[in-house]
Amino acid sequence: MENISITSLNINFCNGFKSSIHRNVNEVVDELLIEDSTFIAIQEFGSHSMTNDIDGGALIKILGQKGYELIENEKKSRYPVNTCIFYKSCKVEFLEKLNPIYDKVQNRQCGARFLVNGRMIDLYSLHLPLYSNNKEIKIEFWKEILKYARKTDNDVILAGDFNESRLPSNPTMLAENIYDLENYFTDASTQEPTWRESKLDHIFISRNLAEKNLFYKTLATKISDHKKLRLDILL
Repeated sequence: MENISITSLNINFCNGFKSSIHRNVNEVVDELLIEDSTFIAIQEFGSHSMTNDIDGGALIKILGQKGYELIENEKKSRYPVNTCIFYKSCKVEFLEKLNPIYDKVQNRQCGARFLVNGRMIDLYSLHLPLYSNNKEIKIEFWKEILKYARKTDNDVILAGDFNESRLPSNPTMLAENIYDLENYFTDASTQEPTWRESKLDHIFISRNLAEKNLFYKTLATKISDHKKLRLDILL
């Protein structure tokens, strides 16, 4: 049996000038590598952060030197709202890129298929938009995610910032979609806030993976306004 691990984080490249977060690229690398994860799913990424405190290219280069290969979508936004996946090439074999779940806002979804301990696993890094910014896109994105979850028989991990919270203190407009998705997938993350008082970040896994031994936690971080999710699966 082999343990695989996933770290998921909205890395907050849209960090505003008035933000209290102060960081440099080495601090970001240290934070991403501290758990020695097999996969790192990143949201809100780009060539540079809005304040230019982090150079995306430098981050990619350093992680590459640490043994992590990059998967990213070819269609990127000029704003730092893109998603990507880093994977430890000495532990897993990259097989192929996956088609986007939703044919619009492709920069907000990055998927790849890997061979892990003889088992194929599909991993997506997702970042759904805010309902207030793009209501129609958000609704359609959720419809496509639910359609995908209903139809797939694969081992699947959906990790990212869904901008959806069902915590009773502050539920979002489309929170019912989380319950609908749990008809097919398991939310393999703790039920605690990941951004202010809301749990916007999730890791959903298909039922066949949920039957394995799972260990997950939510971790505070100084490099983002979001907390970091960590999942371990014993295959």
